Amino acid sequence: MAHDHREERANAPHGATSGGFRLRASWIVDTEAQAATVRAHALAWRVGLTSVFAIDVARDMDSADMLDFLGSDAHTQIVFLATSRIERPDRFLSAMRATSMRKPVLALGMPPDGAEPAVYYAALARTAVVCLDRFETLLEIAEHAEIEGIRGGTVGELHRTALERMFMTPPLPAPDARGLRDAHARARHAFDDCARTLRETRQWLDPVDARRILDAFGVPTRSENMQSVGARTSIDIAIHDDAVFGAYMTLGSARDVFSTHLLPLDPVDVDTALRRMAGLASVAREILCQAVYVLESLSALVCGEPRVERVTACCVLDVDRAYIDAPRLCLTPHASRRALSIRPYPFEFEETIDWDGIALTFRPIRPEDEGHHAGLFGAQSAEDLYLRFFSMQRKPDHARLARLVRIDYAREMAIIACSGGLTDFVTHGVARAVADPSNESAEFAVAIRSDEKGHHLGRMLMDRIIDYGRRQGIARLVGIVLKENHRMLALAQDCGFERFNDEDPTIWSLVLPLQARTTAWHPESLA
Repeated sequence: MAHDHREERANAPHGATSGGFRLRASWIVDTEAQAATVRAHALAWRVGLTSVFAIDVARDMDSADMLDFLGSDAHTQIVFLATSRIERPDRFLSAMRATSMRKPVLALGMPPDGAEPAVYYAALARTAVVCLDRFETLLEIAEHAEIEGIRGGTVGELHRTALERMFMTPPLPAPDARGLRDAHARARHAFDDCARTLRETRQWLDPVDARRILDAFGVPTRSENMQSVGARTSIDIAIHDDAVFGAYMTLGSARDVFSTHLLPLDPVDVDTALRRMAGLASVAREILCQAVYVLESLSALVCGEPRVERVTACCVLDVDRAYIDAPRLCLTPHASRRALSIRPYPFEFEETIDWDGIALTFRPIRPEDEGHHAGLFGAQSAEDLYLRFFSMQRKPDHARLARLVRIDYAREMAIIACSGGLTDFVTHGVARAVADPSNESAEFAVAIRSDEKGHHLGRMLMDRIIDYGRRQGIARLVGIVLKENHRMLALAQDCGFERFNDEDPTIWSLVLPLQARTTAWHPESLA
């Protein structure tokens, strides 16, 4: 399955680092023949090589498992991926994203059997992976990386560009979440009414029913008495179901498809595509932002209702508004659409309560929350930040904030406590859990504004992140806390955590079993 080259590298006679090579590269390829080519190339061109995985001889690992292993492998600096075998698309994309957050991942653009090439490339674009078109190009870049190193030169620049694109600031502020669950419920009732008339085969709804469903969900549509006040621009929209990666949306004109996007839509992805479309250069920025919202709303509708098989519509960009016109929805009586490859925003974790006279909403974090999350950092004292991060902290930059708000809901969760609307929005606190690929444990963290301690906010956040862990099937929550952080230790004790001595005498290791099947835990599990 894999050949480990660490002993060979340790005996190499030349180079600038231990083992004689600057590069510590690992490869995932389809066949043992490709693995042999990689090994021969590394030997001929004196390129550092850590390990090579060949999927055709793997017995108990697929490409997602291999990516997860290499992502946490301290001996691997860079991953080269040359495979078209994707057994679990959702796991594959999550593993790809997690690995590319830690180190450069360069992938060969080989769509798996059954996948539309444009959809495959759209999927890779959501993971900060650098996609290349030839196997020989991967080999050449490995040569350059051996000479230039990882952080500088070709590889470093490619990786920085991919990360910067992933972490671009969304075009819209975070909307008030309190009405989103109600919109889902209204749309579900509208769907159920239409579904009662369906036969046992798929059926296109008439425009009146299609518009009624979109209206119920809050997707802006053209009303009967709406009059255009000037020149209009339109974008043709189509939503289809890919055989491998699930639902995707295309944007274009009647004759051409301009861009393809995996659902759920990424607002940065869509905003970038719209600004590059021919004919939209003269459209006001405010209207483009409205168009992004319209397309995101349509995406959320489709993601939340698996009975929708296909959608066609026109997004109209008028001089004062953006909306959907001429919508057509194809429904099936049963949820037969392929599962989404990227987990959508989990509405089920939204909740609003009364908190000392304030309507306090608990909900999962979203990319649009970046600016308000910076405000949360700014509202914490230097001492509180030290207790949270074990060191003195500078003001977080955009890259760090983006990593905290643009999360993969399949593997992690950050539940924020927030209040207010677009003009007075405040993030009061956050509870976070990041699970390992096996779902055996998730590391937790909690942070609240320093001036709002003592109002039970920390406990409310902890209760919700614990509930999330149980519902996700995570075996245990774990964490480490400074022994001087008495407030956090008391909160953990109230929530049922056990504490263990850590190797570091200044730290307690905490653990909370979440499932009845959870086996005994010992501190070495954190190592």
